[in-house]
Amino acid sequence: MTNISKQASRKALETRKNAGISPVAPLDIWKLLQDAQISLIKEPLESEISGLFLRKGSSEVILVNTNNTLGHQNFTAAHEYFHLKFNPELKNRVCVAGQFSPKNILEQEADYFAAYLLAPDEAINYFLGRRFNWKPKKLKLSNIIATEQYFSMSHHAMLIRLVQTGRIGEQEAEQFKDNIISISLKANKTVPNVESG
Repeated sequence: MTNISKQASRKALETRKNAGISPVAPLDIWKLLQDAQISLIKEPLESEISGLFLRKGSSEVILVNTNNTLGHQNFTAAHEYFHLKFNPELKNRVCVAGQFSPKNILEQEADYFAAYLLAPDEAINYFLGRRFNWKPKKLKLSNIIATEQYFSMSHHAMLIRLVQTGRIGEQEAEQFKDNIISISLKANKTVPNVESG
């Protein structure tokens, strides 16, 4: 775990604790924003933009691009929340969330924060143990999809969290990264409500 990842994890757990959210419960990001009195705009945007935030005086606004999957929208909302809460020097920022790119430290930390806020290690362990009686063994695609749906996260972000928690390796994550519907169909599985992104 990198220093940025550690800092983001600490901030995410602190945010959950301060909001009275159990470290093992799924998080309703929209309720968290509402409780924090952050205005939210959800609109389809014809661009690669995931979202943005604006801050003026005591007013705070997050815009989320609804052309993305619901899991990506949730991730974007958590990402923008990070900027509002932990980057007071920023007044606004347009983001393409979920890149986890080390080229931009602020964006990378916001991505890690969003991933940890939506699915802390403890919550992933609890869910896998309860739902699949998980022991150190290989996760199937259906397990991964059920996990991302439980935490309302994008497929990409869940793969990163599962690698970070040691549940899958980097090579497995690459295999499951793209074409999850066709992979699932080849495995003769049905996957309801699948979201990638």
